Amino acid sequence: MRVRTLGLLLWMAAATAWAQSGPSLSVEYAHLGVFKDALWYRSGDVTYVSPVLLRKIGWSVELSSETAKVSAEGRDFSLEVKAFQGKPYLPLEIALKLVGAAYSWSEGESKMTVLGSVRNIESTPEGVRIDSTLGIQPRAYLLTGPDRFVVDFTGAKLDDRVAGSLPSGWRVMQWQPNVVRFVVENPAVATMAVPDLAAGRRFELALPAAVPVQNVQTVVTVGKPEIVASDERGASFRMAVTGRSDKKPSAVFLDPRTVQLTFPGARADSPGIVKRPIDGVASIESTEDGAGRVVVVWNLERPMAFDLTTTGSAATLRLRSPNVFASGLVGRVIVIDPGHGGKDGGATTAGVREKDLALKTATQIAEELSSRGASVIMTRSTDEFISLTERPSIANRSKADAFISVHFNSNSINNSRSGTITFYHAQNSMDMLLAACINQEVAKVSGLPDLGIWSDQRIYKSGFAVLRGAEMPSVLLELGFVNHATDRTRAQQEQFRQVIGQAVARGVEVFFSGK
Repeated sequence: MRVRTLGLLLWMAAATAWAQSGPSLSVEYAHLGVFKDALWYRSGDVTYVSPVLLRKIGWSVELSSETAKVSAEGRDFSLEVKAFQGKPYLPLEIALKLVGAAYSWSEGESKMTVLGSVRNIESTPEGVRIDSTLGIQPRAYLLTGPDRFVVDFTGAKLDDRVAGSLPSGWRVMQWQPNVVRFVVENPAVATMAVPDLAAGRRFELALPAAVPVQNVQTVVTVGKPEIVASDERGASFRMAVTGRSDKKPSAVFLDPRTVQLTFPGARADSPGIVKRPIDGVASIESTEDGAGRVVVVWNLERPMAFDLTTTGSAATLRLRSPNVFASGLVGRVIVIDPGHGGKDGGATTAGVREKDLALKTATQIAEELSSRGASVIMTRSTDEFISLTERPSIANRSKADAFISVHFNSNSINNSRSGTITFYHAQNSMDMLLAACINQEVAKVSGLPDLGIWSDQRIYKSGFAVLRGAEMPSVLLELGFVNHATDRTRAQQEQFRQVIGQAVARGVEVFFSGK
C-alpha cells in the first residue's frame, strides 16, 4: 500500500509540473480579434489548449483518443492529444507552426499575438500578388502628394525573407506591429478605382497599365569568355560579371551544335567574335541584342552538352562531349535548384543547416547528371539568396526539360519522423511521373523510410511556388528530416550524397528514356 501511495504522489507531482495553469489564456488572432479560454496548461516550451479555443478561432478539430485531425488556413494536419484530468488538450505552438503563423507572447506569457506571415510579394502581368499564411484584413485607399495606392493588411507580419527588388515605385513595410503596408507610388494610380477587398490569404491586385510591374534591375557588365579548363572532351569558359541583376543568366540549345547564353539587364565588355578558341568550338559570338541583354553564342563543331554555374562575380559554361550516347539524358537540359541559401538557412538543428546540405547534395546530383550526358544548370552554386519566383524562372528562360529542387525536411517535434518525400505540383501528370521515377530510385538507396510521392497541395492549397512557376516537369525532393538524428547523420555523409546523386540521375534517365 505504501509503494502504491508513493507512486501516486510521484505521478501527481509530475502532472503538476507540466500542468501549471494561470489566468485565462488570451489569443489575439490576426484580424479576427481576441479569444480567451481558462483551460490551458504549459509543459516546458509547449502550451496545451482546449480544442474549444481553436474552434472559437474558426479551426475545424476532430478528436480521437490519441490524435486530432485539424483543418485550418487551407491546410490539413494531425496533432497529438494530451489528456489531463480527463480532458483533451492540443499543442498550440506546434499547431501555429504548421499553419505558418508568426506568434509572440506578452503579459507574463498569458497573452499571445498571432499574425499571418506575408511571405510573398510578386509582380504579375496585371499587377501584384500578395500571399499570407493566415487570413488577413486588407484596406485599400489612395493618397496624394505624391499619388500613391496603399493597402494596409491588418493581422499581418512581414516575413524578413521577402526579398528581391520590387518594381519602381513599389514599397512594403511593417507599418505597425500588426499591420503590413504595401505602397505603389505612381501618377497613374490617381484615377484608379479603389478595390473593395475581403479578408483572405491571397490577393491579386490589378494596377493601371502605366504602372511598372517588372522588377528593377541593375545593369551588369559581362566580360569576354575565357578558357579556364580543357581536355579531350571539351572545355570550361568563364565570363566575369560586374554589377548585380536580380535575374540570372540562362542557357539554351538553339540546335545540337549551338548553345546560347543570355544575360538580362547587361552590357558586353568586349563584344565580337572569337574564332576557334579550342578544338570542337568553331566560334564564340558576344553581342548586345538591343533589348538590354548580352547574348553569347557558342557555335560547335559537334554536338556537346553544357553545364552553367553562376556566382556573384562570374558565369561559367562547361562544354563536353557525352560519353553515354545511348542515355536518355543526352541533349536534355536539367535545372538543379539547391533550396534556401544566403540569409534563408532553411531548417536548422544541432548546427546543421538545410541550405548547406541542399547545396552539397544538389552539386552531387548535377555532377552525376552531367556524367550521363545531360546539360545542367544550377540555380545557385554558392551560399546566396534567390527568390522563390526566380528559381523556376531560370528554368523557364533556359527552356529546360526538367526542374529539380533539392531540400531537407523538418517538423515540430525532434526525432518524431524520418524518411524521404518526393513532391510534385497539384495533379500535374508529368510532374507526378517524374516524381515516381525519381522516388523509386531514391527509395532503393537512401537507407531511410520511403514516405512516397506527395502532391504539394497536401501542404499548401496553391502548391509550392518553385513548382507552381515551372513550365516543365518539376519535382521537389525532401531527402530526410534535419531534426531527426538518423536522417541528419546520413545527410552529412559523402556516401549518402553519392548514392542520392546516382539515384536521382537514374530516375531522370528512366523518365526520359522509358527504360
